[in-house]
This record gives sequence, C-alpha cells and structure tokens, in this order.
Amino acid sequence: EAIQITLRGELNGEMPVYAGELPVPYAIAKTKHQVRAIFGEPLLTHEPMDIPNSVETTGGGDSYQLPPTLHDAALVDFQYSADLQVDRLVFALIDRN
Repeated sequence: EAIQITLRGELNGEMPVYAGELPVPYAIAKTKHQVRAIFGEPLLTHEPMDIPNSVETTGGGDSYQLPPTLHDAALVDFQYSADLQVDRLVFALIDRN
C-alpha cells in the first residue's frame, strides 16, 4: 500500500538509490524549500528526529494529498535529510486497511 523511492540514500544506507527519471513536478522538487514552493503548505509536517541506533538526524518531512486526477485517496510524503534535501518519496494510500 506504499511505494518508497530513495533518491539520495542519506537516511537509509542499505536501500538502493533510484537512478531513473521522475516526472515533473517531482523531478524539480529537490529541497524542502522547492517542495513547498511547488506544492504549497503541507497537509502534515514531520519534525526532524534522531535516527535510532545512529548518529544521523533526519530533516523531517512534508505530506501532501495527491490531486484527484492522479489518485483520489493517496498521499505523497517528502522525507528530508538533515541538510533539507529530498532524500525519499513515499506514495501511500490515505486509508490503509
């Protein structure tokens, strides 16, 4: 019920990094500032946090509902590294049963 795309691997060194092309606007949303400029105010914001059993810290994340033309019950979650670069995209259903 979720698709995770790792773009930089800063937060999860074990996961393979996606090397393909993303569609616009995801291809041009590379930082937290760019995400908010493109998508506006997030539906939900996740605060930065320390990664358990690591010295790493996340940069938090922002969640947006996908437009109904793409999917009427799905979110995209932008997860940021500590330097506020988009590290991962997660597309998930809003109501996960």
